[in-house]
Amino acid sequence: MDPLFPPTSIQSTVALLQPVIDLLQYEFFCVRVKAEMGKIVQILRRAGVPVKFDFDTVGEDSTGILESLIGSGTGQISGVTTIRIDNR
Repeated sequence: MDPLFPPTSIQSTVALLQPVIDLLQYEFFCVRVKAEMGKIVQILRRAGVPVKFDFDTVGEDSTGILESLIGSGTGQISGVTTIRIDNR
């Protein structure tokens, strides 16, 4: 056992960093989803289909995000992506 890093210290550090890790994983996920959706949009546009693409990675406001991170909220952050084909 390392006297500089007792087990309880490591556990509390991991618990403290977990929201940051979760947000980084979510950001990476969003980057991948946006890239894949962007490919679909490019294919449709090359085929001459009018397309509008919206990608909102976080649907909550800053208060909702803080509540989720602090623990008084749901602990979930969500977003929305929309592809509108032919202005529909």
